[in-house]
Amino acid sequence: MAQNLFIVFFFIWLFCATLFVAVIAAYLSNLKEKWLERLSNKRDLKFFEKALFGILSSKQPKSQRRNPILNIDRMTGHQFEIFLKELFKSLGYRVKKTPDSGDFGADLYMEKDGKTYIVQAKRYKSKVGIKAVQEIVAAKSYYNAQNAIVITNNYFTEAAKELAKKNNVILCERPDLIKLVEKSKMIMEKSKQAKNIKSQNTIRKGGAL
Repeated sequence: MAQNLFIVFFFIWLFCATLFVAVIAAYLSNLKEKWLERLSNKRDLKFFEKALFGILSSKQPKSQRRNPILNIDRMTGHQFEIFLKELFKSLGYRVKKTPDSGDFGADLYMEKDGKTYIVQAKRYKSKVGIKAVQEIVAAKSYYNAQNAIVITNNYFTEAAKELAKKNNVILCERPDLIKLVEKSKMIMEKSKQAKNIKSQNTIRKGGAL
């Protein structure tokens, strides 16, 4: 009888120990994931600010420096996605980047004012055709989003515009992107000024003490 009780308690202890280890492992994994995400967001924001206010490369001609749209023209497709992610964050959207592979035609998923959006980023050297519109239409259904947007640093073909109109897809081409960038830049500049004023006031208060 005592031996049976010992076996029962042993298995209970083993189960509890296994469960405890599993919980700790899950917690540490979640902590690591959040830390990596925070690190990634800081890196992405730094890249965005460099593109918005400075330069992306020391080899960049002086004539192109501090001109965001020209900085965008030099980006890779992946960098353009990161830039747009931070751009829309600065405009008040909650933004998540979709997986680099298997994104089903959408690069960003966004929310604002109770509305959902999916975005496809096209950093092209030529005009964007109907394929991009077809992909975002399919992605809109997959992600169950209310709005679909295709953004490019270039322009769209007439066929792409026609197809987008029939499928209620928002097209954002070069002039539209420039306006968004200018708006974001103004918001970021105001935010930096506010932080500087707050920092100066804190220093003054400290000096007064």
